[in-house]
Amino acid sequence: MSAVPKWASMRQTVLDDARLANGEAHIEPHEVPQLIDEDIRAGGCDDLGSVLSHAVSDIEDGERLKLTALLARLLRDGEKFPLESALDLLGQLRTAMTAHCLADLQAMVDRELYA
Repeated sequence: MSAVPKWASMRQTVLDDARLANGEAHIEPHEVPQLIDEDIRAGGCDDLGSVLSHAVSDIEDGERLKLTALLARLLRDGEKFPLESALDLLGQLRTAMTAHCLADLQAMVDRELYA
């Protein structure tokens, strides 16, 4: 992210960065909660859970099969769910949420810069 003042919204920061760079939106996973909080305050989404739901529905093909298998194993194994599998599941969910938010931000950047 750029040196945009802290009072600037995440969306404005991403847009400003895209203007200065190559028109590409960018967000880091640790910035997703702030983006969602700002969207909630602006009336743009419900909560992190709804964003997670949309993000999971975006997953396709092999990654979808892997996620489904991990979730089934989590439900089946409960407390005996292996740490390695838990880390895989967390990584997949983190990646999905970041990709979902990034796609939304890129659409915003495209509208603002190229419409």
